[in-house]
Amino acid sequence: MASFLTGLRLADWRRLLRENAPAVDWPFVPKAAAITLATAATSLLARLEPVPQLTPGQADAWEQPIFVLGLPRSGTTLLQGLLALNPEAAYASRLDCFNPHTFLLLRRLGAAWLVGRLPRWARGIDNVQVGWLTPDEDEFALTVLTVDGPWLGAAFPRSVRRFKQRCPVNPDWNGRASWQSALATFTRKLVSLHDRPLVLKSPLHMMRIPDILAVFPKARFVTIFRDPRDQMRSVNSVTRQSHAWPSLQSVRQPAEQAHEFNRVLLERYFETRHQIDPDRLLEIEYEGLVAAPHETLRRIHDRLHIPGLTAVLSRFDADPAWLGYRRNTHQPLSDSEVEQMTRWFATLFQAGYYREVVDAAR
Repeated sequence: MASFLTGLRLADWRRLLRENAPAVDWPFVPKAAAITLATAATSLLARLEPVPQLTPGQADAWEQPIFVLGLPRSGTTLLQGLLALNPEAAYASRLDCFNPHTFLLLRRLGAAWLVGRLPRWARGIDNVQVGWLTPDEDEFALTVLTVDGPWLGAAFPRSVRRFKQRCPVNPDWNGRASWQSALATFTRKLVSLHDRPLVLKSPLHMMRIPDILAVFPKARFVTIFRDPRDQMRSVNSVTRQSHAWPSLQSVRQPAEQAHEFNRVLLERYFETRHQIDPDRLLEIEYEGLVAAPHETLRRIHDRLHIPGLTAVLSRFDADPAWLGYRRNTHQPLSDSEVEQMTRWFATLFQAGYYREVVDAAR
């Protein structure tokens, strides 16, 4: 399976291996060898990557991105995919996110045409159809550009606690300026390519509102919440897999550790969401999006003043990938997990969401 680590430069990859030694378990040696070859190629190609200069029209588009926020397994990928149907918006594809140092050059060399011939596939963790040119998490690109952040813990899970401290929830973290610079650089390149405002998403952006606003004061946000019982069940299902797809080590993050970090993300979101202009923020529920996609998409476009709704609804109705979307089923929560849920999602309940869930748990 492809790894976002292939987008690193060779020197950054070697530093990661040294810092996390012993970094690679035997079953993953072939994967690590492939990453090494790819990072060597990236280092060479990065020297030829164009440095775009935005036109005034592009600069105006760059200043007004839309950020999709939400906890992992809450429907952020689904929502971003729906918003990306808009012909008046653009997004970061997997090709772009996995190759932030070189994607402009790769596209000029025909990489987008090549991977565009490949069929989409359903992700192993859900039924969302993805491909190399479908929307993906810009956090992959920012992790590669900064060689920092919690996503590195998915590749080196023995160091996951240390990597989870390399982000804004740690008051001693010193990577804020680097992250903001990477966000500005990556998005400028995307806008130079597409000439349109961007639809970006990453669950980790739940904790990055102040940093996003420092780069994009005019940014717009749509946050999606999901029934905590379903969100927890989905996270549990993911953590039961033998290893995370980017992993180079034969260990797995416990579900409790994932839920605890999600609690931190949620608390950080509610601590900082007041910094967003109320006219630039809309909060929705996953259940409403799935039950009434037309109405929900209309609310989003109206509230955030996004043009192109008619085209979005037309494309949605015509795309069999959306019409065939089905939610996965997961194992029920144990009594102890239901009890923990009331603590992990306390700030969500206090904000007035899913009160019936916490009432039923008591």
